[in-house]
Amino acid sequence: MPSYGPSGYVGDLPGDMPPHYAANHAFQRRLDLCGDDLVNATAAAERARRALRDLPETSAPAVRRAVEEALDPDGEALIVTASGEAVTFIARTSIPSPDIVGRIACLEGTVGPDGVRVEPHGQYSEGGCIKPVGGH
Repeated sequence: MPSYGPSGYVGDLPGDMPPHYAANHAFQRRLDLCGDDLVNATAAAERARRALRDLPETSAPAVRRAVEEALDPDGEALIVTASGEAVTFIARTSIPSPDIVGRIACLEGTVGPDGVRVEPHGQYSEGGCIKPVGGH
């Protein structure tokens, strides 16, 4: 009877991930922002950061209002949740572009005792600013 060696996958994946892990989770990757898109998204994040630093109270409604006003007229806070003393949010805003209509930037942030954090990023591969769940 022939003897066969290990049937493991040898490739460029880190650790001991299954061979198609990266492909099966590609829908959870964020699209890159670059050039003017990155500049505009970073400016939107800074406007939101400034508005959140000046909040007299840290509540989900106050954070939602501040983010949407900072991103007005096209910004929208998609998810705002309070947990303990911190409020987290996910928001989207349009990116001005002369050649493509409907460019979107996403912002994720936290307001709490440790200060204000707002980070811009591109949409997820399958669209939207909210990380898709599930898998294949």
